[in-house]
Amino acid sequence: MKIKLAYHHEGLTLDVPDSNLIAIVEDQALAPLHDPQAAVTEALRRPTGCPPLAEVVAERRRAVGTKKDFRTVIVISDITRPCPNHEILLPLLAELRAAGVADSSVTILIATGLHRAALSSEIVELVGPDVAARVEVVSHESWKTETLRPVGKTIFDTTVLMNRRWVDADLRLLTGLVEPHMMAGWSGGRKGLCPGVAGEETVKRFHATDMMGHPNALPGIIDGNPVNELSHAVAALCPPHFLVNVTLNRQVRLTGVFAGDWRAAWQQAVLHAERGTRVAVPEPADIVISTSCGYPLDLTYYQSQKGLIAALPILKPGGTILYAMACAEGLGSPEFTAMCLRYPTLEAFMHDALTRGYVEKDQWALQYLHKVCSKHEVLFYSSFLDWDLQHKLFVTPVRSLEAGLAQALAKHGPNARITVMPKGAYVLPYLA
Repeated sequence: MKIKLAYHHEGLTLDVPDSNLIAIVEDQALAPLHDPQAAVTEALRRPTGCPPLAEVVAERRRAVGTKKDFRTVIVISDITRPCPNHEILLPLLAELRAAGVADSSVTILIATGLHRAALSSEIVELVGPDVAARVEVVSHESWKTETLRPVGKTIFDTTVLMNRRWVDADLRLLTGLVEPHMMAGWSGGRKGLCPGVAGEETVKRFHATDMMGHPNALPGIIDGNPVNELSHAVAALCPPHFLVNVTLNRQVRLTGVFAGDWRAAWQQAVLHAERGTRVAVPEPADIVISTSCGYPLDLTYYQSQKGLIAALPILKPGGTILYAMACAEGLGSPEFTAMCLRYPTLEAFMHDALTRGYVEKDQWALQYLHKVCSKHEVLFYSSFLDWDLQHKLFVTPVRSLEAGLAQALAKHGPNARITVMPKGAYVLPYLA
């Protein structure tokens, strides 16, 4: 059977023998919203757990008193998340204007976490040309202390710094996408603030070795997950006054809009997303073919672990993952790139991580890669990365997906059982 895999913009097709195929694991095709922007407007006017947005604006005006400039900050996802920000922002800004908040009083803050700042072209892509032309859009820069404010400590005894624009705003609005998240269980909600707009040291604690190594720090798990707990604790120190989260289907179309109280609305979004992403598989596989979901999630090798981790619940011990990831922008941050090139093995990296606690920025990515590679073989395909460089990435590079599949079948035998995850990071497969 010829199966289309998510890869960069165009995708790739791989012919998998029908006799070997267990399942094609895709989301449950939640119905797209007929009119997404109308659905956002409706959610703003009929939210969960708090008054409509217009009333929240009025309450905030009364709380801060008469001011010449009523500063509003809207946090949005960065380029590494396929969130249709413009479909949220257009009705959101319209509702704010109707409530008396001018575009000139609004700042859109891109939640970059430890990622780089957005390029000018990416800002237009993120918010749309109309919004980019009339509203201030800035990237959070977690390493610039002059852009941060202290907001207190968490239950983890972590001193928290957050973006000063967010902290100083009269009205704080948080948007985002809810989907499985590799370490925090689910994205969206509190995660837009931590790590989204938190200071570098706070984000390092979020990504610390003990947090990443916890058995519950996995996709789809919230209860008993310390990463989720820390993110909530940080967000509670300077919470949003109103939240708008969305869910998507495999065509990146909105399937749900959840607005209101930042905890209650997010929980509703998680329940909705679970119905679309948890998929039963009848038997474990010798070989799982997976991806990093294509653009924009497969821009850098730094994001590679997501589609790998998702495959683990349905993979036999010692099984093989054939993984397609473009990496059109290379490995990732300078720090992550340096770690990949400095350590000869993942075991050497883990020795440093466990003895020193924190090696440096983005170390979590190698820690999660170790979770996979310590028990399974990863055959890796990229048409963008230099071939010699790929041999330094702790995986086994292959010249093509066809060559990789032949190599996996040679290892596990002609009757090897195969499951395919065309958009690996977007599903939560489990053994029925």
